Amino acid sequence: MSNFKGARMKLVIGSLEDKSLDVTAQYNPKELPVSKSVAWTPHAHRVVEFGDEQGREMTVELLFDGYEAKQSVMTQLLKLDQMSSPIDRESTNVSRRRPHRCVMVWGDKMERIACVITSVETKFVMWNDDGLPVRATATVKLKEIDVYAMLHAEQDRESARARPRAR
Repeated sequence: MSNFKGARMKLVIGSLEDKSLDVTAQYNPKELPVSKSVAWTPHAHRVVEFGDEQGREMTVELLFDGYEAKQSVMTQLLKLDQMSSPIDRESTNVSRRRPHRCVMVWGDKMERIACVITSVETKFVMWNDDGLPVRATATVKLKEIDVYAMLHAEQDRESARARPRAR
């Protein structure tokens, strides 16, 4: 008999702009690939110069299954779409014309990672007799961000826009 118990803590991706907008993994991913790039600029004679530290990138595969409950998986998929789309395309506020800043949380043993969604690839794999999508996988790519640096940059752009231009 196996002693294996599934993880009780579920992976969650949530919006930092809208606390009611989050997606909880129905089934935790089987893996969480994390990569980190370091920017080096090559020069002559095999000399390289450190450019900048880049945020980590993660790819999460989420499975949504509503077959047995006879429920559509579209609710969760639409939330992912909403978090990866501009908050308000028509806003005059620059921070509202971009997609949501998010946080990825997986229990309390791993760090919370502030991030943005860089892509969502959805694969529908099952429908009920009425054509309702009841099973799908979503591959979500996330890029780690510095929320405070991003906030200050947005505030600087807003104040530059608000200043009257000299003629």
